[in-house]
Amino acid sequence: MNAVDIMKRAAALGVSVWIDGERIGIEGPARGVVAIKPELAARKSEVLAYLVELRQSVKPPTDGGAYLPWGPYLSPIDVQRMRGELFDKVDALAQAEAWTPERFAETMDRARNGPPADLPGNVEYFTARLIERHAGIEAAALLAARSWRYEGRGDGNQASSQGSKTERETGGKATSSERHTGHAGNHRPALC
Repeated sequence: MNAVDIMKRAAALGVSVWIDGERIGIEGPARGVVAIKPELAARKSEVLAYLVELRQSVKPPTDGGAYLPWGPYLSPIDVQRMRGELFDKVDALAQAEAWTPERFAETMDRARNGPPADLPGNVEYFTARLIERHAGIEAAALLAARSWRYEGRGDGNQASSQGSKTERETGGKATSSERHTGHAGNHRPALC
């Protein structure tokens, strides 16, 4: 078994392996450490050389941006732009949901001081929350706009207690059109 195979097996066992001076540092579940330790000891010099080579192959960017070998490259301008976008999204959501000042301050502090690797996920999360919030507001507005209301009729009890003009004129007897429609004449209630 070579150094690459040992490192793959360590990863499969959930064991982290790193260089600790002239030694190999390991950490993970007890069963995994016990299983991989003899293999690491048997090939110590080969594993150390592999880890040194691996460390040297990772080159930091020359422009000072955050290097994330497992994620996207983010230049300082990208980080600044994404933080600004995140601040805007958090602020808009806080206003829409009426956050407490404490919750807002804590969330903004995390957004300001969080690692750059978290920025893409955080921007996506708060964007989705804002979309959901706006969709809920629009749905409530549409529902309210579709509600039927009678306008210009006043209180329904007033109309029945006073009777229609035709009823008063006919001595309290409703005409045939009023009996069928409940309205005097051709007047219909206004709908919105």
